[in-house]
Amino acid sequence: MTTSKLHILPLPHPLILLPSARLTLPVSKDLGESILALIEESEVLPVVAGVPITAPPTVTPVQPNPGLAEWGTAARVLRLVKPPARNPRQPYLLSLHGLTRVRITSPFTPNSGLDGSLTLHDIEYPPTETVPSREAVDKFKHSALRLLDRLARDSVQQSRKDAYNKIAAMLDDITHARAPWMADVLVGSINGEYNDKLGAYTLPSPQLTLVLTYNPYSQQSSPPPTPKPASNCVQSSSLSKPPSPKFQKK
Repeated sequence: MTTSKLHILPLPHPLILLPSARLTLPVSKDLGESILALIEESEVLPVVAGVPITAPPTVTPVQPNPGLAEWGTAARVLRLVKPPARNPRQPYLLSLHGLTRVRITSPFTPNSGLDGSLTLHDIEYPPTETVPSREAVDKFKHSALRLLDRLARDSVQQSRKDAYNKIAAMLDDITHARAPWMADVLVGSINGEYNDKLGAYTLPSPQLTLVLTYNPYSQQSSPPPTPKPASNCVQSSSLSKPPSPKFQKK
């Protein structure tokens, strides 16, 4: 694996940012100022490591330091929006675009929540030259197409039906090397169980990603996933080139 250093950005439970996905989330003023300083110091759009906090916050008066997953996603900072001057207590809004999985090479304990500053830490990039077997790709396509067909039939919104049908058409032409990318797109698009998503998220091997990603949805008798509820965090899958990045500092 290739080693490097990235600033660690803890993602509050239950957020998970997969490669190919985009995520917009609120961050505290202190963290927003740290990210703004990183933007101003960088000649190109900065990249951070978005790492999920694996447990929900407690209700105790003293919050313990949250634990992080071993794996995260190298993510490019696309946009940072400061709160309006008339309401400075509002949080900053941060938009990220997931690039590739990274592994945290040594234990890292962040401050509670997203109130701390960014910390530079050692990470590893998994090898990318591995291509999954034909058998793994075929099993993945079969499970994914069955799931997409069911979601399209059960959806009441025509826009969702069209989106599921578009992804299904792309699956027919996907190469073996690009199949793990499509698996990440689908995991990011569909509202499954958190532990299932985290399990697929922490698989560095393309072969394992394809075989295990759709285990929870492989049975026809299983109920289809439900649409994601509205949230102050917005996550979407990137099926095309991301838009031009913009930063708003005012």
